[in-house]
Amino acid sequence: MKLLDVLTSVQHCTEASFSIKLVEADFAPVREEIEHLYLHRACHAAVKYCAPWIYELEGSLQSAVIETLTRLVEVTLRNNCNLPLPNPVDFVHELRHYPINITQPDFEHLLGLWQEAYWPQKDLAGMAYYVTGFFHHGRMYCHILSRGDWETAQKRGVYTPSSLETEGFIHCSTAAQVVRTANTFYRNEEDLMLLWIAEKKVSAEIRFEDLGNEGMLFPHIYGALNLDAVVGQQPFTTGEDGKFIFPGFKEA
Repeated sequence: MKLLDVLTSVQHCTEASFSIKLVEADFAPVREEIEHLYLHRACHAAVKYCAPWIYELEGSLQSAVIETLTRLVEVTLRNNCNLPLPNPVDFVHELRHYPINITQPDFEHLLGLWQEAYWPQKDLAGMAYYVTGFFHHGRMYCHILSRGDWETAQKRGVYTPSSLETEGFIHCSTAAQVVRTANTFYRNEEDLMLLWIAEKKVSAEIRFEDLGNEGMLFPHIYGALNLDAVVGQQPFTTGEDGKFIFPGFKEA
């Protein structure tokens, strides 16, 4: 019997047994709890079906990825289903009980990335790869370059693009910004690569700046890029319309 049928049956059975009529207010104290549990389990199942490979991860990492993803999806679906939105702080407190070591700023970072980059494509599997990478490497930023420049950097053991001399830093984007960056500055260019750079592994200083008055802050690396900070790399290609397609994170 389906859950909704069970709930209806319980109500009808109670009414018939005592010749009473139950009203909405009788269920008010537990309604929010039932909604929360039902939505939570639905989101948990969505993670299982869209990214089954997560269940092959080792114990603590598996738990961290599954429970974090579930809550990211829950925030979005609560909004879409017109359900009350809990404070993100509550989600972080829930995660710490597992225990999962995540800070409030990091959860908000993941939530922003999910809503801006992955949710529009309904790419829960892609977000699962990013969250897994996040628990391995911390926050990651993106850099676009030609395949030739990347091959040269690998031979030299360090990446020093021309922008270091002309501007003093290496341009990067967040995952939520990188498609916009590509479509703005790399249209009609081919054979491009996308690097994923772990913030905590970069030896040089990283500053967030809006030097082009674009209304958003971009990560800039003020020095040569040590290659051990590159934790992912992949071709960056366009679709049939000539616009770049967000490839998502893939471990190097």
